Amino acid sequence: MIQNFRTWQQQNILSLSIISKIYSMKIAESFNKIKHFNDLYIDNLTGLSNYSKWLIDINEFAAKNEEAYSIITFEICDYVSLLSIIGSKKCEQLIIKISNYLKNPEKDIACRMRGEMFAILTLEANIESLKNRARDLLKYISSDNNFSAIKIRGGIYIADSHDDINTATEKSRLALQSSQNNELLVYTDKLYDEIKEEKTLELHIDDALENDEFMLYIQPKISTKTGKIGGAEALTRWNYMHEKILAPYKFIPLFERTGYITKLDFKIFEYVCIFLKSVIDSGKKPVKISVND
Repeated sequence: MIQNFRTWQQQNILSLSIISKIYSMKIAESFNKIKHFNDLYIDNLTGLSNYSKWLIDINEFAAKNEEAYSIITFEICDYVSLLSIIGSKKCEQLIIKISNYLKNPEKDIACRMRGEMFAILTLEANIESLKNRARDLLKYISSDNNFSAIKIRGGIYIADSHDDINTATEKSRLALQSSQNNELLVYTDKLYDEIKEEKTLELHIDDALENDEFMLYIQPKISTKTGKIGGAEALTRWNYMHEKILAPYKFIPLFERTGYITKLDFKIFEYVCIFLKSVIDSGKKPVKISVND
């Protein structure tokens, strides 16, 4: 339309200006859509999907998939302590390092669920292969001297096309909550029963302490030289709701994990003091009784 050496007319300039503005608006609109999408669905630090986007993606996957798959959730152990030891900058580098590793497998759908926790949906359904992958990840992390002492723990649920994807995710997280350092724990119905039983006990702890459900046992210490009692040790059993006796392995780890162990210690110490007073009041000489703390 414009020939060589032709002067730009005002009408041409106006038309070009309008076209430029429309084009700029379209670019801005496209940019805002991308930014809005990223704000909603992409983790800013790692570039991985966030948990909301991951849930959308795995539900779309489940609607089309007819193969077995696995949900893995895992986290960095003692992350709060790690923050205070190596600092937030190093922790961010660790998060990014893990995220870069998770971006590699093409068939996996991975996300950063929150701070130190990640989730993966993978078509791998072999337990040993999954555990090997976890060991590879740990090896990859510890290859950096800054992270040589890092520990991770995780839970796996192996599902099939008939499983509800959201339930499968929750089962994976239940296994994670029961796992130990550097352990990838597989969800089973037995594990669920154990978790359910433990939660039932936990909800009853306050009532149990108030209702004196804990029983004192005195285990004597006998001298091999004299054959006489030289002391004793205080032990306890939980008479749950005054209906059944629970051995220590059933509840001591629970008390230690929930912080109730101190209250139990004081309760047993109180029982020992009452017992010793009764011995003294009866005119007998008491022996030393050890109370574990």
